[in-house]
Amino acid sequence: MLGRQVQARLHFSGEFAARYLAGPGAGRGSAWRHLVQLIDTIELTQAQEQALIDGARQAFSRFQLYQAQVYS
Repeated sequence: MLGRQVQARLHFSGEFAARYLAGPGAGRGSAWRHLVQLIDTIELTQAQEQALIDGARQAFSRFQLYQAQVYS
């Protein structure tokens, strides 16, 4: 999603200036599924699980902040 927005607004792409947003060769969906499977198999303490959730929320909040700045 971020990659598409960067390409549309800033005209950066996986080939120019935003390679890190291009996603893996097998596609973004497969990478996401692999990450979710990995997280689901890891034994976490309650504190570790909460830190994981808090980190994800912070990342999404930061993305929303940047998105609001680009689209304002």
